[in-house]
Amino acid sequence: MAAAMTSFVAKNPLLAAAARRRAPPLAGRALPFSPLASTRAPRRTVTCFVPQDTAAPAAPVPALDEEARAAAARRVAEKEARKRSERRTYLVAAVMSSLGVT
Repeated sequence: MAAAMTSFVAKNPLLAAAARRRAPPLAGRALPFSPLASTRAPRRTVTCFVPQDTAAPAAPVPALDEEARAAAARRVAEKEARKRSERRTYLVAAVMSSLGVT
């Protein structure tokens, strides 16, 4: 990487002049706000304990399940009716347009 950077600096006279003026960076000294930290943060581990549920799970209420299915069926029926109505409206508009009625 350093060789590639050196060759790039050598090709650009402005960068070569700037590189000659700068002092070499001190080894082991990181920049104050460097995104690449020189030391790793200590790894912290967290242990979670989940107690087992000893009580028997409650059986789902079948009435709620039936209500949900009925509500879903109503929504599907409403959507189909709306779609049919939109198709009819489009067909009527297309026929009127072809007859010249605007």
